[in-house]
Order: sequence, then structure tokens, then C-alpha cells
Amino acid sequence: MNETRAMITEIIEENYQLGKVADMQEIFGGYTSRAFRVALENNGERKNWFFREYLKPKPESEVLFEHNLLLHARKNGFSKGAVPIATNGGKTFVSRVQDEGGHQRQRYYTLYDFLTGEEPYDWIVNVMPKKSYLGIASLVAEFHDAVSGFDPEGNNGSEPPILEFIKEMPDKFRFYYEGCTRAGMKNCYMDYLHSQLGYLEEIAKALVSTETRARQLPVIPIQCDVHPGNFKFNGDECTGVFDFEAAKMDLRLFEIALGVFNCFSSWEEDSDGIIHLDKAKEFLNAYNSTLRGLKSSLPPLTEAEKQYFCEALQLSNMYMVQWCIRVYYTDMANDPDEYFWYLRHMVRSIQWVEENRAGILAMAGWV
Repeated sequence: MNETRAMITEIIEENYQLGKVADMQEIFGGYTSRAFRVALENNGERKNWFFREYLKPKPESEVLFEHNLLLHARKNGFSKGAVPIATNGGKTFVSRVQDEGGHQRQRYYTLYDFLTGEEPYDWIVNVMPKKSYLGIASLVAEFHDAVSGFDPEGNNGSEPPILEFIKEMPDKFRFYYEGCTRAGMKNCYMDYLHSQLGYLEEIAKALVSTETRARQLPVIPIQCDVHPGNFKFNGDECTGVFDFEAAKMDLRLFEIALGVFNCFSSWEEDSDGIIHLDKAKEFLNAYNSTLRGLKSSLPPLTEAEKQYFCEALQLSNMYMVQWCIRVYYTDMANDPDEYFWYLRHMVRSIQWVEENRAGILAMAGWV
């Protein structure tokens, strides 16, 4: 930590005129970056800032997409998301080339303003009071309204749009599974993944066949990581959103369905994978009501989006499946019991959606 602290101190004090580092605390929980609360002291006053070290190698265009999107949202009045702070040279990041195992890697570091509030939830601890999940829905609508006219200027996030991504998933799943097998992985996670590969391939192929229907749906910039752990709260009130590292241009409905899955899919053993449709309906209504109240140029959910909601939920489920399988493959030291639990939850949710399509469509139709 001393070496990390020295590096962060050097980066901040050399590239920003915001004061001297007085305190630093790592914020744990991220998978693709390290985060720190950094207190800077300037003229006797102390202020907190948020510092991010991107761990995942990425081109500069991805960093620019995320940063320009946040700045565009702030310019349009969205104050509930942190924005990157300009360096002395006017950039929104500091870049350094580091030697990692004999390979030269470009690393990026960014200082953001600090969002206050509590973080009482995560993507598993997702049972919230009604006021909290309605607040998430309204905040997502406010963000969508603020960025709906964003020009990415040729930049985008690291992942392809979900309609392209789903086409790649069956081959990727088998690649990851075979890689783990070659590495000698034999455990409950691997057994379960092997038993589900054929089923997941069937689901992916069925979703690919709906592409024509999906192409008519609105595409906007999305945060692409809507879950309770990425929102700040003051009591039950939702006050902010963070972690835009996965942001990209994609289907608006994919973002909303991902939020429904992450907020309302049960992790309890006796109801694992079930999506609470009563809460989902309230969530969707709050999203629509907020857009109407803002008189946004972005319409509330369209009839085509409502009719595609089952497929959007499955795209969201499959998106989380690929995350689980990829992360385990990337670091096979991960606990196989933990990742078996994640994967089983996601597959159970896929199965539940397949078995409850009529109820889901009825719920979406009531919105």
C-alpha cells in the first residue's frame, strides 16, 4: 500500500493543482479497477476526491468515451454522477507506460469529484425499500435524458452492442470452459458449466433470431452496469450513480432490463432466480413517469420495447452469464463454489423467464 500511496500522491500532486494529499483510503469491491478516496488539503481546507486506477488494459478511445459521456451529462444538468477532473494539461486522465512481466502496458488514472452517500447494497444484496428502487429507476431516466443526444465522436466502450455480443457468446463459453479444462480445473463450477453449455447455446441462438425485431428499438449511451451496488443513498433516497467503466452505445431497453434483473432477481434459495414482477412494474412506471416529467426528447418505453421485454431480460441474463464465465477463466484462483453459485443463479433466472413469458409480457403491457 505504501508504494501505491506514493504513486497516487505523485500522480495527483504533479498533474492537478488541488492541494496536497492528506489522507487516502482504498475502496474495495471493483473487478476491473482500483478505487481510492483521497483527501486533498488546500489552503487549510480538506476535500475528498475519488481516484481510479484502471486495471483492465484498454485503448484511450474507451477512456475518452466514458469521460466525455459523463461531462456531457453534467453539462446537460445531470449532477448525480461524478465527473473526471481536468489535469493541468487539460486532459481527463493521466497515462503511464508500465512494465508488467516484460510487457509494456499503457495504464490510465483519473481523478473524479466525490459522490457523498452510503452504499448499503451490492448486486447480490439487492432487497431495497420501494423508495430506493423507484429512486434508481428515476435516476436512470434522468441520466438517459441527459445523454440521449451525446455524440461519441467515433469512440465507444470495450464491448460490442449486445445484439452483436450475443452472437459471440456460445463460442466464448466453450473457449473459456476448454481453457479451464486444459488448466486442470475440476470442481463443482466446472461440472455445472459443462452441464449447461448446450442450454446456453440454445438460448443464445434463439436471441440471435430476434435481431430484426430488436433493430427498431432506441439506441442511446448506457451505463451498462445498473445494479444496487453502483448507486449512492441517503437513507432510502437514491442520490447518485457511479462506475461507468462499461458504458457504451447500446439498446436503451437492455440497460433497463439489466436493472430489473439486478434489482429484482431473488438470491434466496427458495426463490433463486425468480424476478419479482410487481416491483419490476413499479420500476418501469417510475422510469416512464420521470421521462414524461422531464418532457424529454427520449420517449418512455415504446410498444416495441414492451413487446421485446422478455428477450431483453434474457439478453441481460446472458450478459451476466458471460461475465461470470469470463471472470472465472481469467482468474482460476477464484472460489469455484462462489462462481457455481453465481452461474446457477443466472441460469435459474433464464429458465424462470422462459417459463413465465406470458406474465412478463402482461407486466410490461401494463406499464
